[in-house]
Amino acid sequence: MDQCEIRKMIRKDMKMNQKKMSAMLKGIAIVAGMMLTVFLMIVMPMFAKECRAIYPKSKELYIPGLCFGWYLGILCYIALFQFAKICIQIGNDNSFSKENMKSLNIIGIIGMMAALSWFVIMITLVVIGSMSVAFFVMIVLAVMISISLSILATVLSHLVRKAYELKEENELTI
Repeated sequence: MDQCEIRKMIRKDMKMNQKKMSAMLKGIAIVAGMMLTVFLMIVMPMFAKECRAIYPKSKELYIPGLCFGWYLGILCYIALFQFAKICIQIGNDNSFSKENMKSLNIIGIIGMMAALSWFVIMITLVVIGSMSVAFFVMIVLAVMISISLSILATVLSHLVRKAYELKEENELTI
C-alpha cells in the first residue's frame, strides 16, 4: 500500500467521522429543541402559576413573565437553528467556512441580547420591589451564562475566520 492510498483511506475515515459527528450534533439540537418546547409550553407556565400563588405581591407579573420566557425561548430557537446550520457544514466537510463564522457571530449576538434582557428584568424587578433573593441569584447566573455563551461563540467565530483564511490561502498556494 503506497502513501497515496493511505492518505485516501484516512480522508475517507475522517469524512465518515465528520458525518457521524454531524448527525450526533443535529440529534442533540433536535432533542434540545424538543426539551425547550416542553419547558416553554408546560413547565414554565406551571412554574409561573406556582410563583403567582406563593408571591401574591407579584401577581401582575404573570403575563409579562410568560412573555419574557417566550421571548428568551425564541432566542434559544434561533441559536439552535444556527447551531444546526453549523452541524450541516461540519457534515459537508466545511467546518471552517464563512457560513459557520456568521452562525457563530449570530449566536454571540443572541447571547448578549439574552444577557442584556436578563439584566433589564433584574433592574425592573428591583425597582418595583418584586425581587426575591432566589430570583436575584438565578438572574445573576443567567446573565453570567449568557455572557459566557456570547464570549465563547464570538471567540469561536474569530478562530473559524482565521482557519478559513488559512484554508483559502493554502488552496491558492496549491
